[in-house]
Amino acid sequence: MMTRNTALCLLGLLGVSALAAADDSMAAYGEPLALQHVAGSQPATAMVSTGTHLYTAASGKLHVYSLEKPLQPRLVNEVKGFRGGRQLAWSGDLLFLTARDYGLWIFDIADRERPRLIRRYDTTELATGVHAGNGICLVAHRVYGTQLLDITDPNQPKHLSTIRTREAQTVVAAGKLVFLGDWGSGEVTIASIENPREPRILTKIKLDGFGDGLDVNGNLCLASTGHHSFKIKDREQAYGRGHGLEIIDITNPEKPVTRSVFKFPPFYLLGNDFWTVRSCGSYAFAVDTHNGFFMLDISNPDQPRCLGYARLPDMKHIDPASGKPKPLADCATSVALGDGCVYITGAKTGLFVLPAPGKATFRPPTPVTAALTPPKPPAPIPGLRLNPITQNGTQVRRACLYQDDIAFFACSHEGIKAGRLNLDGSLTILSTTPVRDAAYDVAVNGNQLFVAEGADGLAVYDIQPDASLKLATRYHQPGRREYCQILHLYDHGNRLAWHGRGGTLMLLQHQNGTFQPLGFTRRVGILYNDNLSDTDLDGIIACNFGHGSRFINLRAAAPGQPLPLLDGPVSNVRNDHNNNGYAVYKGRFIIPAGNRFLVYDPKTLETAEQPDVIPIEGSVFAKGQVTVHGDLLCVVQRSTGTIATFDLSQPGKAIPLPKRSWTDVHGIPDRALFWRGRLVIPAGPDGVYIETP
Repeated sequence: MMTRNTALCLLGLLGVSALAAADDSMAAYGEPLALQHVAGSQPATAMVSTGTHLYTAASGKLHVYSLEKPLQPRLVNEVKGFRGGRQLAWSGDLLFLTARDYGLWIFDIADRERPRLIRRYDTTELATGVHAGNGICLVAHRVYGTQLLDITDPNQPKHLSTIRTREAQTVVAAGKLVFLGDWGSGEVTIASIENPREPRILTKIKLDGFGDGLDVNGNLCLASTGHHSFKIKDREQAYGRGHGLEIIDITNPEKPVTRSVFKFPPFYLLGNDFWTVRSCGSYAFAVDTHNGFFMLDISNPDQPRCLGYARLPDMKHIDPASGKPKPLADCATSVALGDGCVYITGAKTGLFVLPAPGKATFRPPTPVTAALTPPKPPAPIPGLRLNPITQNGTQVRRACLYQDDIAFFACSHEGIKAGRLNLDGSLTILSTTPVRDAAYDVAVNGNQLFVAEGADGLAVYDIQPDASLKLATRYHQPGRREYCQILHLYDHGNRLAWHGRGGTLMLLQHQNGTFQPLGFTRRVGILYNDNLSDTDLDGIIACNFGHGSRFINLRAAAPGQPLPLLDGPVSNVRNDHNNNGYAVYKGRFIIPAGNRFLVYDPKTLETAEQPDVIPIEGSVFAKGQVTVHGDLLCVVQRSTGTIATFDLSQPGKAIPLPKRSWTDVHGIPDRALFWRGRLVIPAGPDGVYIETP
């Protein structure tokens, strides 16, 4: 079994030295190709061509290049005023840029050289992949599926539906079919969007590597893969050997057939996960992170042949094995085709051109022919009443109870809504408070409401007698580097924790309306979901980071000092950071773990070898956000739309309650509330579910 130290050693060996080894045996990849650097070009992670112009983006900058001379792109404009940049898509006079935690940015490019930012749209989760056409935009959100948007009015995108998949990184639509590159599961998911409001998954096909970049060329789907091999059974041998290009025959999209797998050099290094492929005619062009660029002849799909390869210039890099600087080729992030040439972007080095006469030709995006259908309400769910409280599928993200029967809801671009919960399961809206960016999360302390408002930071409102809100104060992180999205109040409101679904945890001390940064805020692990405990235990909180659990003593934290962590044997135990969060149950922390719940005692965290285990009776599994009410426990899994409720009143048992559990719930349900013993569940674009008697 691979240990953590072994994995770190392999990371160093494969991430750096494997490249040097590969240079001695590159015959299988054809001739070295000479790339031409575009003077004045800027670092980029995303790129798309319209044929006449090339657009690249990264770190809140969009660059426009004229392709009047295809082999000599000329930088003509730089656009700012937004954040992030992961993938670009083009449709008509619109440009779409995904930006992970910042959502989707929409630009008007009717004037090709003067893009105009017209809208930021708060997408389901971390917006990664994107494809657009025929009034539909598809955005891939990793474990939270692919969201379909109606963009016939780009100023007011409307949610259509969600395709639920394992971990979609890239999405490509062709006709009435959608192809999704599922990352950690190593799959291509094929779905039908004949009715964009009710997409259907047709099938999945396994890859021998982590799935990402895709292209559709006639009856072929090309899949670019990376990281580790799934077919090699020995995990140490599999590490870094998932890089390659797979050619899949989709003549029958319900029964795809892998025609061939062409492997690129072994490599492994976390942080720059970019694998992209484009094709035209009999040729494919792929970039494979630090491995660089590869040009293949795919005229015989059963036996692709690599014609040449190119590495980007070396950059300074810290070798994870030694901790010392070591040269490493810049990460190749994207590829686009021009007339007689190929364009390649580097994460740090900018734009390059490769002459490819007779091989590369500009190809517009694969067309989308699916047509929009009239909307219809979601099917009723026995035991739950749906309350659609927003317009056009604007998300209801989070909720908190205030007093009596009043709750507050974070409703993304539509602001903050106060509502009265009624015994028949209905919801009466009492007030709406608009926000400039988006309302992501809400928490109550006394007569004040704390709201995570994205780019506008943390807002504190005084709650008025009629449940309306009056702004009391606002806190911005210095430099405003992170979007404020997930928020928790601790220690009777004297401490706060928030993050922006990245990897940095922000801690604040709150006294008399003023805030002071508390503890360090450096990256300590992946925080893609709400992985924090709902409350604290005597100042101690739990957090399910991507690389293990961390237990933090907030009361021992001091400004400018490292966080006081309660480290012990359980600290490096991973527990599905994409879904699972902690709650407090009878003086301990509880977290779902598939067919059981794990319970940690904060008093023994530094010494206990194993947590207590509460097994779940039967074949029911639990993943997601946890809410506890006495001996009732509800787990909501956003990624699958599953709501599961359990009775913990019998010692050592978690008994499922089928009549209070639902699967494949429409919308994107999030952390539940218990109100008068009933469930209240924000449901993303659908509204709010309230449990009925």
